[in-house]
Amino acid sequence: MRNCLERHSISANLRSKMVDWMIEVLCSYKCKNQSFFLAVQYMDRYFKDTKKVFEPTDLHTIGVSAMFMACKYEEIYPFKLSLVHEKIAHKKISKERIRA
Repeated sequence: MRNCLERHSISANLRSKMVDWMIEVLCSYKCKNQSFFLAVQYMDRYFKDTKKVFEPTDLHTIGVSAMFMACKYEEIYPFKLSLVHEKIAHKKISKERIRA
């Protein structure tokens, strides 16, 4: 999405690193390509539509949550919240925050 980062303190370079990491994670769990594209779309749409101004520290939480939601929609066997919390977020993001 064009200009989805214009209100935020997140650079395009940092967003591209997050997108690369999302590719790595979803490929390592053998997710469909469509899950990746949907996750990136969720992340960008959230940046564009939200009123809150995000900092670079928020990017990881938003990316992890976007992958979690995309897999729930696209995958036959979607990620469980415990897997996302323990393996993908390495217990640095609470289950409640991922779910929110």
